Amino acid sequence: MVVVGLVPTRGGVLDWLKTMPEPSEVRNAFLIQLTWADLLEQAEILNLVDRYEEEVRMQIKMKREERRRGEAVLARTPREAFLWVKIAENNIQLYEAELLWVDSLRQGLAPWGEGTV
Repeated sequence: MVVVGLVPTRGGVLDWLKTMPEPSEVRNAFLIQLTWADLLEQAEILNLVDRYEEEVRMQIKMKREERRRGEAVLARTPREAFLWVKIAENNIQLYEAELLWVDSLRQGLAPWGEGTV
């Protein structure tokens, strides 16, 4: 989709930068799957968790590679380069935190064993 006439002006960007920052909204389809996962056998739930963990690990690898290639080299100032590096770190840390959560999910499912419903 192409939107015509929405070229930001410097003044518009400056106004936006001064507005209240909002935390990002998280939309995670895996959590919706988990909402209904009790309908599955334990082994199926664990398989779902394993597949999700694989995807998270792949995202970490991709984000690390993006950071290694360094968009920060395109920065106009040293401070902008620093900010871009911190943004890349934030993305990686979000996925690393997700891995910790997956581990705790798996541990929490352990009492139900491999073959229970």
